[in-house]
Amino acid sequence: RVGGVCNAKYLAADLDAERPYLVTEYVAGGNLADFVATNGPLPGDQAVSLAVGLAEALVAMSSVGVIHRDLKPSNVLMGATGPKVVDFGIVHAADGTALTQTGLTVGSPSWMAPEQAIGQSGSAAIDVFSWGATVAFASTGRSPFGEGRPDAVLYRVVHEPPDLVGLDPR
Repeated sequence: RVGGVCNAKYLAADLDAERPYLVTEYVAGGNLADFVATNGPLPGDQAVSLAVGLAEALVAMSSVGVIHRDLKPSNVLMGATGPKVVDFGIVHAADGTALTQTGLTVGSPSWMAPEQAIGQSGSAAIDVFSWGATVAFASTGRSPFGEGRPDAVLYRVVHEPPDLVGLDPR
């Protein structure tokens, strides 16, 4: 159901196959985490372009009632035509239809919204929070909530403000 310019296009799937599968378009280029590790933080205009592209992807998801729940630098491919959001493995339909196992806190600690970190189901707002953390990472080269043990990172996500030193004000 998800379209948009900055989401990898769905091609085929068979969830009832002996080995269930999902096929999406191939995006030539590495992920944002590796790109920043190799090239450093994105300069101003490139960071703004990334932010706009990721926002477009989230709008496309939201328009069909889908919440990604795990937007992070490794789930953003740096394609030739701009960023592409991938890995809808823990996606959730906003209408309440669970597309993955329920009752679990899912996501990646450095990129989770506070409500997600404390086990609340959340809304599309959790993707907006992850969008901000991902854009901050792209612009500064570091997670806005630091590194370390998952429980320590989750504590900072819930209780401390993000480290945005060096972030382009745009």
